Amino acid sequence: MRAQEGIAQIPSGNSPKLKIVQSMLHSFVGDNPPDSTMIFSRTLPTSIGDRRLDAEVEEKIAKLPALVLQGQSLAALASCHDIESIFARGKVTEAMPANVLDLRRCLEQELLEPNVELITPDLRLWPISSRRALIGRPTSQSNADIAINCRWFSRADKSLQLSAEGADWFIEDLGSANGSYIGEKRLQRGDRHVLPDGQTTVEIGRSFDRRSPVILHLTRSAENVIVVSVSVGAAFDKAGWQSWPSLQEDLCKRWVVFRDHFLLGTSDTAKLLGVEAQKEAAVITSRNGYWIAPQNGGALRLDGIDFRSAVPLARESELEVGSLKFQVKRAHDSIAPTASGSEAASGTRA
Repeated sequence: MRAQEGIAQIPSGNSPKLKIVQSMLHSFVGDNPPDSTMIFSRTLPTSIGDRRLDAEVEEKIAKLPALVLQGQSLAALASCHDIESIFARGKVTEAMPANVLDLRRCLEQELLEPNVELITPDLRLWPISSRRALIGRPTSQSNADIAINCRWFSRADKSLQLSAEGADWFIEDLGSANGSYIGEKRLQRGDRHVLPDGQTTVEIGRSFDRRSPVILHLTRSAENVIVVSVSVGAAFDKAGWQSWPSLQEDLCKRWVVFRDHFLLGTSDTAKLLGVEAQKEAAVITSRNGYWIAPQNGGALRLDGIDFRSAVPLARESELEVGSLKFQVKRAHDSIAPTASGSEAASGTRA
């Protein structure tokens, strides 16, 4: 494909996206079916089918197939947004072509990710949209929403559970082998501890004659979002380094658990995370994957492309919200330890 010459190749296949592109190309050439190569000249048609459209709209629609076929999905999605905005402002009296809406929905589904991380050089943010999250060591039998591959945590279904009910958030020990404490109180199975505003510290592996080797921090923000992080405690030793393979990565992580949304930029949650911007803000939500939308009439950028409405947090892209910059990556669970790792080192099997 030679984009600089305006040439877009139509690959073979029956994907919905390609069918939409083919329908667009067909609308440009009328009843003559498009060849495998379409050449878009600088002189664009002034109509689609039997309809005459505004020149600005016509140009944007005519460029969509080339953007898609060149693999520029974010640029094509931004163009779909622009076209919809022009029609919404009433600049064009005709109805918007249905294939533009179809293409926008198809691109969004392609770009959506069920699990993402937002990464800076010093921080890894992992959004979790849920009213319930298991915190613990991942194994092949037990998945963890907040996976911490450390021997002091039991496997997820026997470790800790974060849950929401009404306006409250709770933490509960599900029967961990090494135990967990808040202050002088050991958490018991079935006894949920309500999380107040601010930070709650949970000591993992503490006993009457030993301080905690691992500390879990649960911080409830003013927006009723829970920020989860982990740190090493006073009893952490050399053996702990050897049996916690994801230690450095886990220490940099902040799991953000929310029910409806959370704000990046100007918010209490962003301040807690250390990613506060002076003016700009964007809201992250979940709907079959993670979305981000600018707030207060502003814009955000993905791979240098401006968006003024909700857009999927596309993997392998660069997100900019004002002065904040993140790499968007697909999130992966920590690697489950083997018996020679956490279970053998701790002497427990829970």
